Amino acid sequence: EAAFKSFSLELIGPADDRGYSKFNRIRGLLCQKFGMTHFCPTTKIMIKKSIATIPPFTAGDHTLIREVLHPKNDGVPMSYSLAHAELEAGKASLPDRLMERSEVYIILEGEGTAYVDGQATHLQAGDVLFIPAGAEQYVDNTGTQTVRFLCIVDPAWSEESEIVK
Repeated sequence: EAAFKSFSLELIGPADDRGYSKFNRIRGLLCQKFGMTHFCPTTKIMIKKSIATIPPFTAGDHTLIREVLHPKNDGVPMSYSLAHAELEAGKASLPDRLMERSEVYIILEGEGTAYVDGQATHLQAGDVLFIPAGAEQYVDNTGTQTVRFLCIVDPAWSEESEIVK
């Protein structure tokens, strides 16, 4: 097992467009789908990433996303996912809902207005916003700089759980 642990810390094989190696994707699937615990990392294994090196992609709601930690992609034993999101000044994300998943936004930079089931609230750096499961929500960047925020989704985000208008 010790040999496997040291081997599993390396990203082997070519990374996909989100920065995940084939090995880590397979390990995560085996861990989640089949309960193959010998493929799952233990809490003694540290994972460190730099947000700047995670390849971004444009999500269905038009935010720029970097998927930081996800149990399916990283094989980590956790129920939630963590992403870094960006929305340029003057832009708004498309309204969307995450069915059976709640979200928490932690605003790092910028300011704007979040709309959750029709209720508006001003957001700025240092704010934390809880979005209940199934609520329609979007963010309007009303400031002069890019809004950057962390997004925690619990249970972990999945494409089939998201409905974008």
